[in-house]
Amino acid sequence: MLDDPLSAVDVKVGKHIFENVIQHLLKHKTVVLVTHQVQFLKSADQIILLEEGRIQVFVLKENVEAYVDYVHSRTRERDKVIRAPTVDDLQEDDDEIENQGEEAVMSKS
Repeated sequence: MLDDPLSAVDVKVGKHIFENVIQHLLKHKTVVLVTHQVQFLKSADQIILLEEGRIQVFVLKENVEAYVDYVHSRTRERDKVIRAPTVDDLQEDDDEIENQGEEAVMSKS
């Protein structure tokens, strides 16, 4: 378990540690990385978002990229998350995209 090891270093050093230690030296180990730095999320196999000690979001590997894109679309001020999206937020976005697709099909008819 790595408890926010990248928080006390600059961006360049953090990237170096992440790539050379976490991704390379520890690649055959199970690593639990606790971090606030969303730029490293795309490399995760799973994402677990905790709020007040409770799991709010659990994202599996096949959904990591979509979740990270969603987080990035709702960030500002150098990767500071305004409010992390929940499963309900993601479902609402999926429903909205689906409705837009149906409207486009109806308008072509």
